[in-house]
Amino acid sequence: MVARLVAAVVGAGGGAAFAGDRVPVGPDVTPVGLAAPPPPDRVVAPEAPSLPVADVPVPYYESRACCPTGSFDAYVERKLPADLSGDRGSIDAWVGRSEFEVTLPVGRSLSWEIRGDAEYDRYHLSDPDAIVPGSGRLIEDTTLFSLTNRLEVPLSRSLWFRAGVNVASTGATGAEFADTLTWGIEGSFRFSVGGSSWVRLGLAYHTILEETGTFWPVFDVGGLGAGGKWEIEWRWNILVVSREVAPSLRVGAAVRYDRSDWRLAESDRVPGGVARDIRYSVGAYVSWVITDHARLHVGAWYDFGHDLIIDDRDGDRVTDLPADNSLDVVVWFTWKL
Repeated sequence: MVARLVAAVVGAGGGAAFAGDRVPVGPDVTPVGLAAPPPPDRVVAPEAPSLPVADVPVPYYESRACCPTGSFDAYVERKLPADLSGDRGSIDAWVGRSEFEVTLPVGRSLSWEIRGDAEYDRYHLSDPDAIVPGSGRLIEDTTLFSLTNRLEVPLSRSLWFRAGVNVASTGATGAEFADTLTWGIEGSFRFSVGGSSWVRLGLAYHTILEETGTFWPVFDVGGLGAGGKWEIEWRWNILVVSREVAPSLRVGAAVRYDRSDWRLAESDRVPGGVARDIRYSVGAYVSWVITDHARLHVGAWYDFGHDLIIDDRDGDRVTDLPADNSLDVVVWFTWKL
């Protein structure tokens, strides 16, 4: 026997190999002089039966905003003098107000909305003795503070449900804080009506100073019109329609129901009573888009219906005086996150 058997192989590069070397054997490499080994039996793993693919909808929360949104408004309004009926003088007022609203994502499908309002009004009655004789103030300085908390959850891609509570304080200077408080609750549905437009429908209940609590319909509208030129919004007591006339300029028209109920102080002419300033107005405004987040607005209201009502602490009517039509002018600033 030959001590070492030399075997030549034909490889991919035409090179040689010696016995003892590890020579690959495969479809393209076979030792010379040896029969090609039979191909091994091919073992094929059984294929899993194909299963139908379920049409799983994308969870509603995936389309929700990932980050907080909100806005801040501050405005000053001058309510020009309006003559009261029966030659009882006139009424005018200055109003300063600020509002903020923030919506925070909570978990993966819930959003929390917080809204706060603060307002200071300074009234001037030219002849208070002709309205309610006596000493002391009738109505002068008043303040409002309001806090609203709401939770909204999606029910489908185009339907949301919201529930919330509100607590407010409205009173004249010196009024007992506990006597100025009112509260309310709300439940409503918001549904998409195409594009970015939406409608909200629901029902709210709110207490009123020295009056029976009242149910109010919740009807809000928001969104952009065709081409983004038109914008319509209806929030509680005001309906606004505006149009873009230049890249940084909008003009609009509005109608509103403006009501303020103020608890009077024990030292006022109607101790512990309530003064109600109720106005129905139409208006117009111009809005300047300063940046993507900031707007400055200038507008005017025409009060075509106006009543000054004063009730005593038991809710009995002391006086109800219609006022002549009058004008209000307003300047306000809006900042959006």
